[in-house]
Amino acid sequence: MRCVRSRLLAHDSDLVGAERAARDAVAILDEIESPDLHGDCLVTLAEVLAAAARPDDARAALQEALELYELKGNLVSAERARALVELAAVAEQTSY
Repeated sequence: MRCVRSRLLAHDSDLVGAERAARDAVAILDEIESPDLHGDCLVTLAEVLAAAARPDDARAALQEALELYELKGNLVSAERARALVELAAVAEQTSY
């Protein structure tokens, strides 16, 4: 639920609130055995951090999501996270 709230807040340009909601969701999922959902919330956090012009933090969240997806064997989500990591690296290189 907090990940959805995070996306809604980001859509409304409330990046501070969106980051808080995403981090709350990730913290809750740290205590629960649900790698896929945890990874999904980390991807949401990464999207918020990228929108807030924090590419290093976004990439770290994506890398953590990728590791969780791979641990679970979720190849589709792992590939999506891997592509987002690569896209973030390209975007950062071209922004200079």
